[in-house]
Amino acid sequence: MKKIFLIVYFINNIIAIAQVDTTFYGLRGYEDLEGNTQLFFRMLSHYQVKATEDNYKGITRRDIFHRDVKNKIDSLFILDYFDFHQPLPAIGHYVSDFEFVDSTLTNFYQCGDALKSFEPVPIVIYNREYDHPFDVESFHGTTYNLEIAKSDTNFNVYVYADNTPKGIFKKSEYDIFKFIESTENFKLVSINNTSPNMWFVEDNQGYLYRSVDTGKTFNIVDSSIVDINSNYFYFTIDNINRYFYYDPDSVHIYRVIKDENKYQLSVSNNKGELNSWQRRFESTQELFISVDHSLFGNIYLAADKQIFKSDDYGETFSLYTELENKIVGIYKKPNSDLLYATTSHKLLEINSDSVRILKELIDYETLSYYPLSIGNKWIYKRTYDWMNAVDTIYVKKEIIGKELLNNENEYYKISEIKSNNPNKYSYHERIDTASGFVYRLTDYGETILFNLKINKGDTLNIGDRRKQNFYSTEQKFYFGEYCNLKNHKIYDIYGLDNEGFTAADRFGIINKYRSIVDAPLVLDTLIGCVINGIIYGDTTLTAVNDNIDTIQIEYSLSQNYPNPFNPSTKIEYQISSNVKGEKANVSLIVYDILGREVATLVNKQQKPGHYEAQFDASDLTSGIYFYKLQSGKFVESKKMILLR
Repeated sequence: MKKIFLIVYFINNIIAIAQVDTTFYGLRGYEDLEGNTQLFFRMLSHYQVKATEDNYKGITRRDIFHRDVKNKIDSLFILDYFDFHQPLPAIGHYVSDFEFVDSTLTNFYQCGDALKSFEPVPIVIYNREYDHPFDVESFHGTTYNLEIAKSDTNFNVYVYADNTPKGIFKKSEYDIFKFIESTENFKLVSINNTSPNMWFVEDNQGYLYRSVDTGKTFNIVDSSIVDINSNYFYFTIDNINRYFYYDPDSVHIYRVIKDENKYQLSVSNNKGELNSWQRRFESTQELFISVDHSLFGNIYLAADKQIFKSDDYGETFSLYTELENKIVGIYKKPNSDLLYATTSHKLLEINSDSVRILKELIDYETLSYYPLSIGNKWIYKRTYDWMNAVDTIYVKKEIIGKELLNNENEYYKISEIKSNNPNKYSYHERIDTASGFVYRLTDYGETILFNLKINKGDTLNIGDRRKQNFYSTEQKFYFGEYCNLKNHKIYDIYGLDNEGFTAADRFGIINKYRSIVDAPLVLDTLIGCVINGIIYGDTTLTAVNDNIDTIQIEYSLSQNYPNPFNPSTKIEYQISSNVKGEKANVSLIVYDILGREVATLVNKQQKPGHYEAQFDASDLTSGIYFYKLQSGKFVESKKMILLR
């Protein structure tokens, strides 16, 4: 099968950056004329940076890729991106659906939307075989849910357009998509390829209708949707998973719906007729289904990390397998025992007794919770608490190199120095990107420190006697940055040694404790770091001797959070280092839009470092306010909005 590239397009201002996290989403499969499996999936990524004080630039990618399983070839199939550089207009290309004309997999149509600004422009339907765009009569919107109705001699192409009027369009013999008047305000859900006169559509309330005369007339067949904001159409227009299947017995139909924040499998036992739909499976997690078209009543269903199988048209399900990570798409290969699945970072081939990785992405988001990179350094305040006697020192860790050692593993070399000891101590650490385990190599061999890929709520063995539990998450500001935090416990199964730590994305471990029987409680708190050359936090360490480097910090005033707010918000700021580490006069004052002072949050001397202030506006009216930080010659103001 030839490699397919829809668009050859060079984006002039794509930001070159390493380690942007890319994840899989969705999975669609086809069998070609030779019976070989061709898989299609999205690869998602997003990156943005501040271009100016008030504007951002970046790019969101949702490209669809093709995997030829037999030949082990990956290729870009359809480009899907959103490129923005405020305040300039955005450009992009959005793909909501695609369909092949036949099993040669060379001729296909796609639909979606092209962007030249923040508004869509007309016409986004392509025929790849001839690279031919079609006109759409009175079309000024986005197209979704493309269907190709096939017969022995020809085929018809249909698509739903969010247009005026809204409804279904059909490709005419003159290569023009014309509106079908009988479908006004109906959204196209599915057309039965084995019986192309049978259509299913939804109305604006999420009710399901059926036509058996090629869309000329429709009758309601399922009005059980309660939450019209979460119906089938609205949670399927943006991915390539299939949520509507016809059983090869030509009688049963399977449909995934979302209702009242729950995903449900609905099954019809009589060709989608009225009163034939029953809800068979329910989960708070998104459901993914696939049907084995070589067998009657054979359906696979994935929810969270589990895959279930039914041999009786969804009447009952049994657990087929459980994966390590949450599933985001499945496809069942007919006439075989093979099942394919995607998780966030893996494309998998599964049979009854094994799981094989076909493709794996590096999980940069997870790695950001322990950012090993040459030049990164962390400074901790370490407190020893022993029978109410407290002692404090400072510890600096710095990654000083990368080495390939005799065991053929590559390690980062880490130097550690304490303020109460002139001698440096070094060791080696590495991360197994496949498993997520963090290893440390010392004179006594390699040991597991912890696992970065452990799922929330899980407990994992990380040694003969040690277990790790990832028990909670939270979000908060750290060093002026909004961070995701993961809280872990590590404990000895005999209760002799217990520790815990909190890891923040971008910064790594921000606090850690360790408690050993008949030994002091040790608590480490991150007070400053350098990550990828950027200095964060208070790293002046005025109480530390010259064995630890001093890192200067500068004045800064962060944007309040939340913003807009009601009635309170948080303001973070930093006071610059000085040679002697002396206190400086600091004021933080809030003004209204007329310049009148409404609150003094800070008016005192403060040491260099990182601070935060709370502003309670319970007694103030909605509107725009300003806050000003002043210390010495430094003055900076920012705007915030009180919105009741």
